[in-house]
Amino acid sequence: MRNYFIVFAFAVFNQFTVAEDTLHFKIPEVVVVSSRLALSQFDMNRSVTVIDSTLLRTASPLSVDEALRMFTTTELRRRGAMGIQTDIGIRGSAFSQQLVLFNGIRVNDPQTAHHNFDLPVSMNSIKHIEIVRGTNSAQYGPDALGGVINIVTNTNAPMLSAEVSGGQYGFFEGTTAYGTQTEKFQSLNSVNYKRSDGFHYDTEFETLSLSSQNGFDASWGKLHFFSGYTKKDFGAFDFYSPGLNIPSHEKTQTLFNSARTDFSLTSWDMSAQISHRNHFDDFIYDIRNPSLSHNRHNTNQYVAEFTGMRALNPEFTLSNSIELTHDNINSTKLGIHQREFAALSSVMRWTPEEQISIDGGLRVDAHSDYGINLHPILSIGYLISESSKIYGSAGTSFRAPSYTELYYSDPSTIGNSNLKPERGVSFEIGYHSQIQSSLSLQASDFYRQQNDLIDYVQYAGSTKYAAQNLSESTTQGMELQMFWRNDTHNLEDLKNVFFGYTYIDSKLDIKDALRTRYSFTHPKHQVNGSITAELPFEIMATFTGAYHYRINLPATSIFDLTILKTISSFDVILTATNIFNKTYEEIPGILLPGRWIIGKIRWNLL
Repeated sequence: MRNYFIVFAFAVFNQFTVAEDTLHFKIPEVVVVSSRLALSQFDMNRSVTVIDSTLLRTASPLSVDEALRMFTTTELRRRGAMGIQTDIGIRGSAFSQQLVLFNGIRVNDPQTAHHNFDLPVSMNSIKHIEIVRGTNSAQYGPDALGGVINIVTNTNAPMLSAEVSGGQYGFFEGTTAYGTQTEKFQSLNSVNYKRSDGFHYDTEFETLSLSSQNGFDASWGKLHFFSGYTKKDFGAFDFYSPGLNIPSHEKTQTLFNSARTDFSLTSWDMSAQISHRNHFDDFIYDIRNPSLSHNRHNTNQYVAEFTGMRALNPEFTLSNSIELTHDNINSTKLGIHQREFAALSSVMRWTPEEQISIDGGLRVDAHSDYGINLHPILSIGYLISESSKIYGSAGTSFRAPSYTELYYSDPSTIGNSNLKPERGVSFEIGYHSQIQSSLSLQASDFYRQQNDLIDYVQYAGSTKYAAQNLSESTTQGMELQMFWRNDTHNLEDLKNVFFGYTYIDSKLDIKDALRTRYSFTHPKHQVNGSITAELPFEIMATFTGAYHYRINLPATSIFDLTILKTISSFDVILTATNIFNKTYEEIPGILLPGRWIIGKIRWNLL
């Protein structure tokens, strides 16, 4: 029996600390793009975090994964620095069990989820980042077991900005963005280049990203186009052979194009979009002996989606969608394969009473390799007051094996073409409160049961890991989040504070195997937070810390500091990551950088 006392304790605390006559304020209406019902963050009966543009500018994270660590309970399992390659975990999920959206479009890599964040976007082009925790296959289909991460790009124009950074280990980064706007046309374009000699042997990197997004106001509605390209060239020391001291090298290229139109049809709000993502991966397992394993993989993913939303009456809103997805791979190692799935989904919100909201949904996926899959979800929210609510949700999810899990083998890994999809069922009860317009409290208790979990397993007498479906596994835990922002616009020193704590307890029977590669490498306890304060001379400082206690690794405490000073149209920024120069790992066998100091100048002309 799960203990939900922490959720109800928050609710009771709120009742005694917020008087009835203090509740009449405006709750921030941040519309969550990844909700098909266009709900605000507070209205969703789920655990949701939004990292907005103000936080991104002030804290100046060096990559998307750094932003997630600063302001969410999301767990990072990094192989390289500066976002070169990061696996993400939400609520103890494996790195492949998150769905990544880009402007609401599925971009999970069909070859391997290690490439999910090969996105053609620079940090200065991101408007905000949404994180919806818990199962979400009823809305978005495969992969959404742990949660959904949606990266939304900035459309503000006109603008002209440039950034130049330099620091230790031969680090250099340059970014420029230009936006223009007329009565019916908007355009924003950016270029980003980044390089480093690496913090030790075989960790050097060089990246280039280009993006262009354009919008048109047509007679029937709006048209949006996005085109982007990113290239990464990096040393991959032990990336896929942890602890074996194998100097590897990898080059990836990603091309992403999308088009969307929004329009009204009778009383329906309609959206139609198509996208194409091409990803090329060139991997040398051991640069000392390239002929041992040198592989090239080329994947394509095509997605077409049509969505309609309508408020049938003041109490009932309905959203229906049709999705068609095709992906394929042409690989020197994995061979030539393709697969498709078609999906119908319907989600609704019903508010029978002012205090009660009920969200339900059902998605039917017809997969070319794995047949018909049904995914329902139901969540119920109850307003304790106009500023606080409790909610509960339940839903199912699944994940099809990646091409790598099915077909890839190398000197340390064996694929398995007979793998079955992962399936899961999740439950959550939570509490969300806006005690005042600037203070948000969230608490949740969750439980997830999974069948046929996919992982690489090592047995006695073998040096290789073989892909297998494992037996039933369970993950349960709790999350606490607090975010406070000083929105009074006075000269008080403290500007914002984030605190998060996650406890996770997982169980998996690996029978006679020695170990698994990815399952349950998450922290049992994770504490992370950030504080932004104004120092003398109008200097803004953001101090970030994270503590992780893992069963298979020593406990670690890592702290970062960012200092920002605005002078006219210039921001002068100094960032120090791992300021106490700790030696640590997030994936066993893969060492991460010690102290790394970087200076940046950001110029905003418009």
